Amino acid sequence: TLPITGEAAQALSTWLMRSGIREGHVFHGVRNNGELNGAISGRTISRIIQSAAEELGFNKNDFGGHSLRAGFLTEAVSQNVPLHEAMVLSGHRTLSVAQIYYRDHDLAKNRAAELLKKK
Repeated sequence: TLPITGEAAQALSTWLMRSGIREGHVFHGVRNNGELNGAISGRTISRIIQSAAEELGFNKNDFGGHSLRAGFLTEAVSQNVPLHEAMVLSGHRTLSVAQIYYRDHDLAKNRAAELLKKK
């Protein structure tokens, strides 16, 4: 069980109400007639992400389902959330694996870069 708040909670609540889903998988495919298919797969999620990336002008092959986890961890740490706290929500069990997903995009702000600075 994970907490969902704000706009994400409202969107999820709306989806569950409109879809009639009460148990099991939350995300399903939707047929052209509006009926639900079975639960979507990890590959389907990856294709959705790649399609969105391509529409935004990025190389779709640089993105996938794991991009969501990497983006979440990277943004959490950039907002000063300790990595171990973000791991509770991302589902990572070990720091070594979570660190693979975390992308330090602003190395210039890395405090370790200042270690050799003269005082």
